[in-house]
Amino acid sequence: MSTTQIYDTTLANGLKVFIVTDPASPLVAVRTYVKAGAISEGDCLGQGLSHFLEHLVAGGPTRYRTEDEYKRVLSMLGGGYNAYTTTDHTCYYINSIPENAEEAIKILSEWMFYNTFSTTEFEREREVITREIEKNNAELGRVFYQLCQTNFYQNHPMRYSVIGVLENFRNTTIQQLKRYYQNYYTASNMILVVGSSMAPEMVMPWIEAAFGRAPMAAPPTLLITPEPRPFSPRKVVKEWDTATT
Repeated sequence: MSTTQIYDTTLANGLKVFIVTDPASPLVAVRTYVKAGAISEGDCLGQGLSHFLEHLVAGGPTRYRTEDEYKRVLSMLGGGYNAYTTTDHTCYYINSIPENAEEAIKILSEWMFYNTFSTTEFEREREVITREIEKNNAELGRVFYQLCQTNFYQNHPMRYSVIGVLENFRNTTIQQLKRYYQNYYTASNMILVVGSSMAPEMVMPWIEAAFGRAPMAAPPTLLITPEPRPFSPRKVVKEWDTATT
């Protein structure tokens, strides 16, 4: 019989919190889900803003610590951190031991609300993502998938790649990323999940102290263009030189 228990609540600023307690767990996993993905980018659809922002936020400098300070602290926690972006959300997570839970929660809250958008980091990660897009464009499986998406969806933003289209991505500015961060990285647009052997009454004060100080703001409104019903077959053809079949 499972002894796992799930406690959920909502902070005054709108943050949804889930605490998963498993007495047998030797680790702690802290995750923040932001409801911002490739379909959320509005006038910037196809630029990959959500994915670009993930690169800047995870481990990037904030009002409280530098990038090097985060590297040092995260290495002390075991170095188990990362992030990923999908069509409808972006997730940031830190895995460690229960003794480090408070620090992990604090770090994630700093990333979510207090990024300072270093120009140096922006330029560096733009080059990293450019190489990532170019690599994807050379992989037949990824090209085939994206062709299927653009053929299936005519209007819906699901037709755009999560990572962005290269020519659109290159036009991204740091000001666009700042605005996107301000609009979507609000407590009311996030879900925080903490899984460990610790009881909710032990974890909640740390969450209140870290995430509870973020101001209350209304969640962004996501407007999705309706997708028309298909009435006839359609196809897309792409030809280019390749050494792979």
